[in-house]
Amino acid sequence: MKLSQAIRIGAARRPQGFGEYFSYSTSGDALTSSCALGAALDGLGHADCTAAEAVAVLAEFTELWEQVDPAVLDRFTEKHGGRSREVASQGVGNDFTVRSSLTLNEQIELWNDDLRLSREEIADLIES
Repeated sequence: MKLSQAIRIGAARRPQGFGEYFSYSTSGDALTSSCALGAALDGLGHADCTAAEAVAVLAEFTELWEQVDPAVLDRFTEKHGGRSREVASQGVGNDFTVRSSLTLNEQIELWNDDLRLSREEIADLIES
């Protein structure tokens, strides 16, 4: 399964969250939301794993730990030009907040948590 497919499957299961893989109910027994990487874990059947297990599961996607493909950055620039100007005006960055030195998982976190792209938009960006 591709990372983009896993994100889409998990995204269909619960609302989007920010800042952590999963958010839980106040009682702590039910998942209430997931970020893009949490959605990938959920889509792979690992929604109940520990943080260490999450890193190991996500590491199976070798592309997750490689540098961001320049084509992904180009697609982001083309697709989200208007949004990037809005983000730049908020002081987040003026370069589409895309940094070629980030690993793909770091870029996904930035898109999810800082730019608030939907998990579906993130899946579209990384899909090859």
